[in-house]
Amino acid sequence: VSETARADAAGDSRFDAELTGTAYPFPVRFYEFRSQNQALKMAYMDVAAETPNGHTVLLLHGKNFPASYWETTIRLLSAHGYRVIAPDQIGFGKSTKPRAYQFTFHALAENTNALLDAAGVKSVSVIGHSMGGMIAGRYAEQFATQDGIKIEHVMSIASPWRGSPAADRLIAVQDAPKRYKQMSSERLFRQELVAQALDSERTGRRNHYS
Repeated sequence: VSETARADAAGDSRFDAELTGTAYPFPVRFYEFRSQNQALKMAYMDVAAETPNGHTVLLLHGKNFPASYWETTIRLLSAHGYRVIAPDQIGFGKSTKPRAYQFTFHALAENTNALLDAAGVKSVSVIGHSMGGMIAGRYAEQFATQDGIKIEHVMSIASPWRGSPAADRLIAVQDAPKRYKQMSSERLFRQELVAQALDSERTGRRNHYS
């Protein structure tokens, strides 16, 4: 990258630390909280369905991606009646980029749970892509047996989750979510299958990932 290009990017709000000049497909809100003795802001989109079915879906992005890349999935889930929450994890997208932070899956799962609690979520289905799939597994393992938000379903897309010690522990947890699905990257881009899979799980029908 040339010095001229660097200088141009430095003055462009699309490329500042919190992507302030970058448009997201839905309104962005900020959850302000403290973690590891720091004041942080977690950006997220909270998209309501026109005809709600009473269920909420949490979308967790992969590494080096912002939550905005879930746009097509959000639109389809919303059309199926789901409320959809898609956060930028700390260190990503429009969220705070702390200079020093322990980016553990435990910490990211705790931040995510705090966001959902603040948003008034009582039950949730979790879909994670790549790194987000690993956070989804950690989130379900960490919070499945605690009082609070009920975890209905967990889906992992293109994530090294199945067969891992965390996944084995997760499946063994008492009262943990009954449904665990893993999809390929190819299916991530066949977006309609994500909504169909959730609908099938919710109604007890056989689905594409059985």
